Amino acid sequence: MKFKSIPISLALVLFPLLSLAVRGSANILFYVLLLSGVGFLFTQKNQLTEQFKKFLPLNIAMAGLFFAVLVHEVFSGNFDARSFDAPLRLAWFPILLFALTRLTTSQLKVVQWGWIVGALMAALHMFMITRGGTTRETQSFFIPLNAFAEMGLLLGLFSACTLAWTNGKKVVVGLIILATTSVLYTTYLSQARGAWLLLPVLAALAFFATRKLPIKTKIGLAAALLLACCLVFYFGDLAKKRVKESLNEVSLYLDQVDKDTHLGVRFQLWEGSWQLFTEHPLIGIGKGQKDFPAAMNSLRERHIISPLAARYTHSHNEILYHAVTLGIIGILALLALYFVPIIYFFREIHHPDKVIASTAGMGFMLSAGFFVFGLVDVMLIWGVCNTFYVVCLATLMAIIIKRKEELK
Repeated sequence: MKFKSIPISLALVLFPLLSLAVRGSANILFYVLLLSGVGFLFTQKNQLTEQFKKFLPLNIAMAGLFFAVLVHEVFSGNFDARSFDAPLRLAWFPILLFALTRLTTSQLKVVQWGWIVGALMAALHMFMITRGGTTRETQSFFIPLNAFAEMGLLLGLFSACTLAWTNGKKVVVGLIILATTSVLYTTYLSQARGAWLLLPVLAALAFFATRKLPIKTKIGLAAALLLACCLVFYFGDLAKKRVKESLNEVSLYLDQVDKDTHLGVRFQLWEGSWQLFTEHPLIGIGKGQKDFPAAMNSLRERHIISPLAARYTHSHNEILYHAVTLGIIGILALLALYFVPIIYFFREIHHPDKVIASTAGMGFMLSAGFFVFGLVDVMLIWGVCNTFYVVCLATLMAIIIKRKEELK
């Protein structure tokens, strides 16, 4: 391995392992990858230009939110440098992809161990902070518990898809099954209903992405996952309790009895966000730290939402939040961020090579997962979620690119 490739390889495998467990680690490892890519520019600038042009629609989509923020601040005259932080991480995608494509496929596939260990660590962390499911927390060490659970779920399902990379090694297969089943338990303990709704969809994608595996391996994995789900939901009351709570809260909201339940507040936030969007449809109200709270307070004064709902700092819906803060341009940029990568990966999901097909399945799962998670939460206001999305996206794209080069 060349010396320049060592920091990239280390950052790649450590990122999924540490980013959800250690505050600030995602930032450090992100900048290691970014600076490595910048370092290659001095000797391989022409190659970067060629790669940038080849994936131009994807690069534009990843920079969309940055330009949406820029448009708002230019036309509103209200400049806030902090508004650019999260979108700028996404916009650095071409440099990250260029850095990762300096590695070989074998070097890139080492990330498998980061996903496996990261999934196991996420399960342990969730067990500790929920005390084995006896208490419901809303916050991990530094990110909301829902976001933590949803990214942990993706790590476990990524691990499942790497069965296509293992060539039947029993120890590795065992660890993959352990990692995958552990994140199902993690998702259960989190009580994140958004993740519960998405789990069957992601599981189907994982099964499809590993369709080229021997049938015995697939049946073994499916049986282990089914058994884990049955045991968890049979012996645990959390799922039954949460479903019952949801039905009751919806009924209270519709009957105008109590709007300040957990779901009732979300319904208010969605209604209030739509109201704000209709009032500021072109460029939104802005993503400054005080912009959204001030707008929600104005809704409270107009008796559109309750005082409790006015305390929230986002819409609990990614599309509505970006509609409010960045207007129509923000909506288009966000949808491009999800669906342009989905198109790229969908094209490769039927590839005859099992490494490319399984990796494309992971990429589809990543973008579709963030889209569905965003229907009930706001992921991209958290720096670690932005960084997770762009690093994973660049990693999966790099594996497909390098594998194709080697097949030629």
